[in-house]
Amino acid sequence: MKQVLIVDDDSLVREYLAKEAYNLFGDSEIFTTSTLVDALTICKQKIPSTILLDLVLPDTTGLKGLYAVRELCPDSSIIMISGTVPSKNVLLEMKNLANGFLTKSSHHLTQLADAIHAIESGTEIFENPLSLIHISEPTRPLYIS
Repeated sequence: MKQVLIVDDDSLVREYLAKEAYNLFGDSEIFTTSTLVDALTICKQKIPSTILLDLVLPDTTGLKGLYAVRELCPDSSIIMISGTVPSKNVLLEMKNLANGFLTKSSHHLTQLADAIHAIESGTEIFENPLSLIHISEPTRPLYIS
């Protein structure tokens, strides 16, 4: 059975995606949390196959959460979601570490679910509300201290 972790401090988004989990991921066990600390605990115990991770959480912002989750779950599909617009450099770094990025502010929840399903099916989506960013060759990782 597929295991899915939804990490978002917006309870409406978290609850909607958890309810839509069967349509999004098929037969799956769903875990939800609103903090990075709890997400990392779940990752250590379960190693989810898919992780939906908010870019801004109460206990972390930016790429620190993505780095931490990727380190614990190197083979998981990680889809970043956020209500804030990251810089181009952050989007480029996400492309190196995540399987997709979706802006919550650009989608109705049903559209967000459809986009997550597309990423899970192999479509690469890294959104910027003003334009989509496409990178044809690998980029050098940016290091954040």
